[in-house]
Amino acid sequence: MVDTAKVYLDEYSFSELKELFECRVRDLDFYHVIGREIALKKPSYLLEGLDGFSGLRKQGAIFGLSFFSGAERDEAIDKLVLILNSDAPAPILAETIDALRHLSGESMFNEVMQHRSHESPLVRAAVLRLVYALKGERAEEILADYMRDPDPLVREEVADGLEELATKRSIELLETIAKSDQSEKVRQVAKDALETLAQSG
Repeated sequence: MVDTAKVYLDEYSFSELKELFECRVRDLDFYHVIGREIALKKPSYLLEGLDGFSGLRKQGAIFGLSFFSGAERDEAIDKLVLILNSDAPAPILAETIDALRHLSGESMFNEVMQHRSHESPLVRAAVLRLVYALKGERAEEILADYMRDPDPLVREEVADGLEELATKRSIELLETIAKSDQSEKVRQVAKDALETLAQSG
C-alpha cells in the first residue's frame, strides 16, 4: 500500500509516476494527483491507456485529461464524448462531465443535459456543476428545478451553485433552502453560503 501523504511529485519522472499510477490504492485523490502530473509530463499515456483503465484509475486518468491543451485537448474531448454517450458507471460518467466542463464548457451543454435525470445523484450533481459554471438566468432556473431533487447530495450542489451565481434571485432561493430543506446538512450548506455572500457584500 502506498502512503499518499508521502508522495511528492515535483521531481518524479514519467516512469516513476506511471509506476505509482499502476499501484492499487483505494484513494481517488491519489489517482487524481498522479493523473494530473502525468498529463503535464506525458499526456499520450492517458490518451492511449484510457480505454483500458477502470475504476478509480480511470477516474484519475479522466481528471488528468482535463488539463490538456492544444491538439491533445481536442483528442481528449473526443474520447470523453464517447464515454459520455456510453453506459459507463456513474462515477466514471460524473468524472467525464466534470472534465468536459473544464475542457469545453458551454459547447457541451446539450450533450451533458441529456443526463440531467440520471438515476445516480453523482451524475446529476456533475450536470449541475456544468450548469452553474455557465452563469445567467438559465442556470438559475435549472438550479431552482433541482431544489426538489430527492437526493441531498444534489441539493447541496444546488446550494453551492446558487452561492456561485450570487444574484438576488439565487440569494432568495438559498434563503428558501436554508429554511425548508428536509436535510439538516443541506440547510446548513445554504446558511453557510448566505453568510459567505453577506460577508463578501
